[in-house]
Amino acid sequence: MLTTDDDLNRAMTMIDVELSDKDQNRIKLYINNVKQAIMTLIGVQSNSDEDDGGFPQELNYIVDEVVTAKYNKFHNEGMDMVTEEGLTLKFSSDDLQPYYVMLQAWVDNHQVNNGKAIGWE
Repeated sequence: MLTTDDDLNRAMTMIDVELSDKDQNRIKLYINNVKQAIMTLIGVQSNSDEDDGGFPQELNYIVDEVVTAKYNKFHNEGMDMVTEEGLTLKFSSDDLQPYYVMLQAWVDNHQVNNGKAIGWE
């Protein structure tokens, strides 16, 4: 698994609520899935010799933001928007899409995958 204790601590700080063990396990799954998706997009292979699977640490901010978005969407999966007591939350169908430019910049700067990230050109 790509999730470390630091990842979970950052996510819990971002979410700023006390999480049950069940919620913490869900957050760990979100973190792992987001890291796997990013590694696929940027063309980096997982390395089982490292605690974090070789995930580029400088991209953790993207993981933190996407995990927070996924946590906020919980129980509202498949919806574009939720309105409750005057508060409206809009959800993206592709949580990583806002970060494609930054992921491409990382690929360009690290000369990975011949300079092409998967999913956009």
